[in-house]
Amino acid sequence: MPDKVISRHKLIESQAASFVDSSSDITCCRHCTSPQIKKWGKSAGLQRYKCKNIECGKTFNALTGIALYGLRQKDKWFNYLKCIYDSLPQRKAAQRVNIYLTTAFRWRHRFLKAPTVIQTKNVSGIVEADETFFLESFKGKRTIEHRKPRKCGGDGKKSKKEDKISVLNVALIRPT
Repeated sequence: MPDKVISRHKLIESQAASFVDSSSDITCCRHCTSPQIKKWGKSAGLQRYKCKNIECGKTFNALTGIALYGLRQKDKWFNYLKCIYDSLPQRKAAQRVNIYLTTAFRWRHRFLKAPTVIQTKNVSGIVEADETFFLESFKGKRTIEHRKPRKCGGDGKKSKKEDKISVLNVALIRPT
């Protein structure tokens, strides 16, 4: 029985590693952006690369330089992402995926940070764009430079755009 669990664990981890490798197109060095790279073996199921540039010469993989770098237990990433999608609290998500609470907390911040780092340059096809406004928050700040503090944390003026942060949302409806 334990052999089956271990082999299933390795199968899911290798599927996650192949997904990461297939979804990333490595065309240049992650350190110096030189296009001269070569394959340099595998580690933890991920293809490694080496920069041929004499000044650099560093090795890297598909996760180097992104938010998921250094995270272990790849076989549990997709289950944890489903927990985030289902809006589960940290403790329940950690119990469901069988990880420590501190790991769940770290993963949540890393997974939520990943889309802010990866910026799409071009979107083609039928897209829907919308702008959302959020009230600016200074929770935890001791001093506020550009305005007077509100009493009892009251709401800002909902009609004033200076109190709001705009976020552009773009959704791809149908790709071309």
